[in-house]
Amino acid sequence: MAPFINGETAIGPVTFRGSTSPGDLFANLNWGVMGLLEANNGRFGILFDGNYANLEMEREGLIDRVGGHQGAYAFLLLARVHRFAEAYAGVRVTDLGVRIALTDPRTGKPVEARRSETWVDPIVGLRVRGPIARTVNLAMLADVGGFGAGSDMSVQAWPSLGIQLSRTLDAKLGYRPV
Repeated sequence: MAPFINGETAIGPVTFRGSTSPGDLFANLNWGVMGLLEANNGRFGILFDGNYANLEMEREGLIDRVGGHQGAYAFLLLARVHRFAEAYAGVRVTDLGVRIALTDPRTGKPVEARRSETWVDPIVGLRVRGPIARTVNLAMLADVGGFGAGSDMSVQAWPSLGIQLSRTLDAKLGYRPV
């Protein structure tokens, strides 16, 4: 997957705004993991979708370093609604943490602030998959969630190209905003 991050984070009065391209993200990645496990009988299924990234970047100016982690873990129930489509519902647990290190301009001493939050959002969505060859398919997964439960609104959409490696194993190449 080719992820990107765009947004802002703050600890007290210190706010950091930023965005990263996939190249910048990988350059500042300490470590990360992304995976999807699914059990499906053709009519119903269960799915776990998880990703975690631990990042850190050095900055010039007042803020010396910004780092943190981002994890999202979805637990979903799927139901086939069409030959090429499955509706799903479940929850996504989001865990965010940030570390901001700076040099106090008054004293010249290093100062570090940390904060983390975890919340749970209900989500509903649709996955559409269509074959383009015997062992190759295109897929689009899209969902919406939050509804004021954990976040106000969360939206996700990610396309992928799947290659069937065996009867029970697929490999995917896709683009996914994180």
